[in-house]
Amino acid sequence: MQVSKNFWFRREDLPWYRRAGLYMFVFLFLPATIFFGIVGIKVAAENPEYGDYLWLPSLLVSCSLMLFITAILRLIIRRKRSGSQR
Repeated sequence: MQVSKNFWFRREDLPWYRRAGLYMFVFLFLPATIFFGIVGIKVAAENPEYGDYLWLPSLLVSCSLMLFITAILRLIIRRKRSGSQR
């Protein structure tokens, strides 16, 4: 009995991080998160009682910026690959 080499479950599915809906979520959610973190840094810097907690909004801004830049780079690479295949 031979096994067919073209099973339907052997198709390569796109990973979840390559979906267009996720990029739309990233481009809508992360700028708001970055803005929220910048406001938090400003508030923590102005109030002396919150000075010890300045690290938290700074961490939020840096993580959000890294994710945003990574998403932009992925889209640029994706656009170049799809453009070269045409």
